[in-house]
Amino acid sequence: MQTKISSKTIILTVLGFSVFASGLVFFLVYGFRGINANQAPQAFLPLIIALCNTVSALFLVMGLIRIKKKDVEHHKKFLLIALVSSTLFLVLYLARHTLYGDQFFLGQGPIRIFYFTLLITHIIGSVIALPLVLTTAAFAFLKRWPEHKSWANRTWALWLAVSLSGVLVFLLLQIYNK
Repeated sequence: MQTKISSKTIILTVLGFSVFASGLVFFLVYGFRGINANQAPQAFLPLIIALCNTVSALFLVMGLIRIKKKDVEHHKKFLLIALVSSTLFLVLYLARHTLYGDQFFLGQGPIRIFYFTLLITHIIGSVIALPLVLTTAAFAFLKRWPEHKSWANRTWALWLAVSLSGVLVFLLLQIYNK
């Protein structure tokens, strides 16, 4: 006999994990200098991180298109790819910060204000998106479709915005830090 996990238990578990993960990210980015902080990061690592965000964004859009057409099987596959890509992004992002520390933005003037406004909204959006994405995925994994759909309606746009803003942050760093 299988017991049903309550929605409250799922949400609280995901929230606890999300607080822990966000705290770890915050510590690694702002409280940890990096093991090889005096060395330039491998050039390919930020590019791969940005590509993970790009893949997530593309598959989020494709997944939305497929579910609107009632193509549940492709929707599942596309959103799973987006989830794996976002997870890979987070792992690589943490590895980059653990190894090399933070990368500073060198642009000056109005672009600096734009960059930091974008970065702050990206960070806040990421912290909010993490538990939303995990809760939505948990309900899908447990085949609790009404709850999954309800959470997905709240989650999708923020997840897409975080993925796209991450790519834009990368591009601005590439343009202004040369």
